[in-house]
Amino acid sequence: MMRLFSNLILFRNSKYFSREQYHQLGPWKFFVLPIPSSTSSNLSLENFRQGSSGGYRIPKKEGVGVDEDKTTKDSSVTLFNTIMSELIEKKGQKKIVLEGTRLIEDALLINLKMEKLFILKSMKEVPKKIKSLMNEDVEIHKLGQKHMQLWSSVTTPPGVIGIFTKPKQEDIINWQRNQLNDKTVVQPTLPLTIICNNLREPGNLGSILRSAAGSGCKMVLLSKGSVDPWDIKVLRGGSGAQFRIPIVSEIPMFGLESYLDVGYSTCLEGTTTTPLSVGIFIADSDSDKSPKYGIPSVPYTNMDYTKFRHLYLLVGGETEGIGDDTLQIISSLKTSFINSRVPVTFSRIHISLQNRVESLNVANALGIITFEIRRQFDCQNFKT
Repeated sequence: MMRLFSNLILFRNSKYFSREQYHQLGPWKFFVLPIPSSTSSNLSLENFRQGSSGGYRIPKKEGVGVDEDKTTKDSSVTLFNTIMSELIEKKGQKKIVLEGTRLIEDALLINLKMEKLFILKSMKEVPKKIKSLMNEDVEIHKLGQKHMQLWSSVTTPPGVIGIFTKPKQEDIINWQRNQLNDKTVVQPTLPLTIICNNLREPGNLGSILRSAAGSGCKMVLLSKGSVDPWDIKVLRGGSGAQFRIPIVSEIPMFGLESYLDVGYSTCLEGTTTTPLSVGIFIADSDSDKSPKYGIPSVPYTNMDYTKFRHLYLLVGGETEGIGDDTLQIISSLKTSFINSRVPVTFSRIHISLQNRVESLNVANALGIITFEIRRQFDCQNFKT
């Protein structure tokens, strides 16, 4: 018996499957497969799917599983599986995947290049709006329901998945700058920039981008070490927010001051210049009111945000939050701004919690604070 099992490998919660794929496999969550000793260390998802490491295949489950005998003969399915597996395994860094008509339309409207379009076989033609926006050279492939469902981010796939060339940051910024000059486009209404420091959880960043775009924020800055905003999981969580708000990645925290707008405004008379106030706020789960590195802490509801020309809200990563290193960097900005004679307010803000709960999820906390700022500006506009 021991000899028999020496050439078998048991897959459970395999790292080659996403959470969605794993749950969709249902009773086939456990696989016992013969692994040749010479290839067992080199088993990859693609080899596992196509049987190139010894003829393995996923047992068929009605409506979900893939019958590899048929799959290997279908070039569209093979191509789709290859692209998706590379993206899941972080190998397809030059591509992004958008699922659903709305996201694909949003991408085409800002002239992102679509390379391939996968649609369900049951669809007679490409959706009209997508067809009117895409180039004629886009490859169109048809898939069965079960093949698309295996990789879909939702229980019932929308039936349309687009593969795009990953946009360059400068291209997105140029498009967004043109949007700001277009009087027919609704402009950002909140003078708030979100700064994410070392944010690594894709789902959290996706939620933060949605909150930032939905509240009318001006921009989102991502420090070095943060997750890619075009990561497949961030795209799912953001639901198109990437196309609605400027995002600048790979910001060095030690050079943060060069990304902060603390300029001067000319008075109506044109004779003097008056420095405009700026507020830099750090979302901190520590409610200790004593200053840290000279930065005091106040409840987020106790601050009048409307008195600032521009606001910056800094949030930390999931594991470390706002550490001493970050506080030191922010504190050091005081010297830079004193030299430029710009009045800047520095403050740590916190959300008071009950029942001995120590902190909130970073995306939830940011949403609460952001929409409080939104509420204050809305009230001010109503009064005027």
